[in-house]
Amino acid sequence: RVQCLALSPQEDLLATASYDGAVRVWETKASRRKDPEPLKSAPGFAVFSRNAERMVIVAGQRIYGWLSDGEKLGDTEFPHTVHSPVLSPSGRLVVLMEVNTAEGRLLSMDGMEVVQGFERMPSLVGVALSGDDAVIATIDMDHRLVVREIATGRELYCREVPAPTAIAGLNLNGSLVLLSAPGKPVATAIDVQTGHDVEVPRDLSFLAGGSFSPDGSRLFTGSGETLQIRDSRTGALLQHFTHPKRLTGKAAWSRDGRRVAIQTFPETIVLYDTASGALVGELEGALGTILSNLVFTPDGKSLVALVRSPDGKQACWQEWTVAD
Repeated sequence: RVQCLALSPQEDLLATASYDGAVRVWETKASRRKDPEPLKSAPGFAVFSRNAERMVIVAGQRIYGWLSDGEKLGDTEFPHTVHSPVLSPSGRLVVLMEVNTAEGRLLSMDGMEVVQGFERMPSLVGVALSGDDAVIATIDMDHRLVVREIATGRELYCREVPAPTAIAGLNLNGSLVLLSAPGKPVATAIDVQTGHDVEVPRDLSFLAGGSFSPDGSRLFTGSGETLQIRDSRTGALLQHFTHPKRLTGKAAWSRDGRRVAIQTFPETIVLYDTASGALVGELEGALGTILSNLVFTPDGKSLVALVRSPDGKQACWQEWTVAD
């Protein structure tokens, strides 16, 4: 009986963990299976890193780390039950929170050892890690936002934030942190070096987990039938898109940042050139409701998503070819 599962961001791998401790990693297109070492207790959470190279599974007081090919990186046990693992984009770092104490701990996935200086992060309620594994941002129960350098533990930035505020993400080098609050029509991007705030309309791709462009310099913003691309440091408007069909929260940057794909309502995908703002394509023919985030393949020639079959009884993978 499957207790938890995780789908890689590229949607080519599916990891399942069963009540009996069995762990399996499936290649979604080929239906091939890998069987890592069984867990010692029933699992509770499973998460892939953004690059799909690593995954963690939490089972009670123990956390397990694997490479996606099934090779075990290690495991470690905590004094209390842990939950909600947060992996860095590279998958080399993971933050765990203890249920009873609300303390957070930062671990290196190589050997599953606690990173010095981050053995105890009290009253943790939110966390994000930069893409280069150099910076960590946290929010605690006292509503303090703290940004620190991981190698030295040095505090880079600290301020009180209104409650409830969530960390939407850090950019690649941790120089910019994006905050969001439920019910607020805007998100706040904070420059860590200057403390300068930039308020931007609530970001469509934040809902899809990809707010920043690959290099961290730009942000998706928008709502309804419009989408804007803004400079992530200044908030300056770089491009403004409009489309006659309502946009949804499913959006994706291509790896080179040259194109953005946005799902419209109903099931159509539109492609825009991010430099010129020109509409460069519309992809139709979705088999059913698009269930997952859109993902560009690494070469930028295809888009992939999980869709519901027309009869609504199963889900399948669909791939659209993107013209050059």
